[in-house]
Amino acid sequence: AAALLTVAPDVTEARHHVPGQEDPTVIELRQGGGFGRSLSVDPGLAALVGACDGDLTVGALVDAIADLMDVDAAALRADILPRVHELVFTGFLRFA
Repeated sequence: AAALLTVAPDVTEARHHVPGQEDPTVIELRQGGGFGRSLSVDPGLAALVGACDGDLTVGALVDAIADLMDVDAAALRADILPRVHELVFTGFLRFA
């Protein structure tokens, strides 16, 4: 959780909304290069990926996101960290 990460330069995010709804029904991360992977993510993981600019550790980002979403930080960390490892492994995120 002490890692500094950045988003790979070929990654984009798409949000799909039902007309009139504030919250997206689907948030998708896409890789432009590599295997061209696309995966659906929840708002917490999307927020973390969006904030990965190499300035704050993953742990600090998770704490801030938990505070913003009004959820338990430990529970969010347990949910998000394995998926962050997967995003690093698949090239969506890189070590800063």
